[in-house]
Amino acid sequence: SLDRLVALYPSPAGATESELDPSTWQSALGNSRLAELLEPDVEALLLRRVEDRTECYLVPVDICYELVGRMRMLWQGFDGGAEARADLTAFFDHIAQRAGTPEEARRR
Repeated sequence: SLDRLVALYPSPAGATESELDPSTWQSALGNSRLAELLEPDVEALLLRRVEDRTECYLVPVDICYELVGRMRMLWQGFDGGAEARADLTAFFDHIAQRAGTPEEARRR
């Protein structure tokens, strides 16, 4: 309902908004097939940086809130701690297993 793109990341304090320059959005994801399918206020593009690549998933917004809740519960210290990192890996493994192609999402 803000009528603009919002970038959030999970933190020990909850969902934290990050300033997102519209031109950055356009150059990074604006022309992607997943961005075309995004339903405002219902779905989100969930990104994860892994080594030298970025994974991107189209997910219901509640999945993002689940991620924020997990990190709030488990995060310890500066880097989150071993338990939070393991849970984060398991969370994204589950998302990746359930992920379909953009063509499958378009049929839903």
